[in-house]
Amino acid sequence: MKKHIACLIVIILISTVFGNYPQVNADPGTISVIGTLPLPIYRASSIWDGENVYLFGGKDGTKSLNTIVRYSPTTNDANILDVVLPTVKDGSSAIWDGQHAYIFGGNSEGISTKEILRFDTLSEDLTMMQAELPWGLQGAGAFWTGQYAYIFGGHDENRNFHKEIIRYDPKEDNITITDILLPSERAGASLIWNGEFAYIFGGRFMSVIRDEILRFNPNDGTLISMNAVLPEPRYHTSAAWDSCCAYIFGGRNGSSVLDDILIYNPITDSLFVEKTKFTSGRERTSAMWIGDHAYIFGGESGANYLDEIVIYNPETRDEDQITEPFLVFQLIAIVAAMIILIWFVGRRKKE
Repeated sequence: MKKHIACLIVIILISTVFGNYPQVNADPGTISVIGTLPLPIYRASSIWDGENVYLFGGKDGTKSLNTIVRYSPTTNDANILDVVLPTVKDGSSAIWDGQHAYIFGGNSEGISTKEILRFDTLSEDLTMMQAELPWGLQGAGAFWTGQYAYIFGGHDENRNFHKEIIRYDPKEDNITITDILLPSERAGASLIWNGEFAYIFGGRFMSVIRDEILRFNPNDGTLISMNAVLPEPRYHTSAAWDSCCAYIFGGRNGSSVLDDILIYNPITDSLFVEKTKFTSGRERTSAMWIGDHAYIFGGESGANYLDEIVIYNPETRDEDQITEPFLVFQLIAIVAAMIILIWFVGRRKKE
């Protein structure tokens, strides 16, 4: 009987080595307002081309926009370009393929569009592509793998939500509806691409708000729910990837706008809560990781519409620090298991 109990304790302790510790307070970073946009902007799509950030459309609190705003982190200047979108547009999604930005769908005066736009950041030429999305979409997510753009979720003007994942090939200018489905319909989710997987955070379907973290592998079409979850269901977040971790900014939990920053480590499948918070809740922001910092643009805070350019600095936090809580639990579990095994062997010898 004692043997069985000892073995059971050892198994439980060792299993904690591979367990998830999804919510750990991380050391505080800093948040600073470093500039302003030419106007309040929220619900814009955005890309980073390696030199400048571009914000496409969005809303300013009273109307939808057809503007393209360019922000230079080198000079800290944000300007409205002369070129404009063919129609006002908010809730679109965008990717950068290394040469062009592609803007997918969006809400245009109450209609969810199917259009795909291509924008050349060097010449500032804007082209309407021949291919179209299979249905009008707003609030969808998008990412670029190096070969294809993937667009997922979203809804139309009639609140028909989608769980399909669509693939766009810019070389052939064609759309494929894949047979891969999200576990449920959703819009307003944020995501990052780490070079191998896309990680999708939260989202909502009508009044149902998600706390899931999904991992999508476009190479084999697998899509799984991670063990870690967001500390509370949320949507209208933005996210940025720093080569180690995903940073998820603000959002809405259904009743209120959130002011926190979450840090997700895909290696350990762990969720960290940043101690530092925004000065106010904000949703529908745009976020980019540039150099050693995240830049967060605009957003909506209740009845306030923001023109702020915010920089988030994780300071000296590095990959070792992010994984430290997980490794501590591993060490404790291993030591405890060794102590019990030594005790048990000693008892057996005496007997």
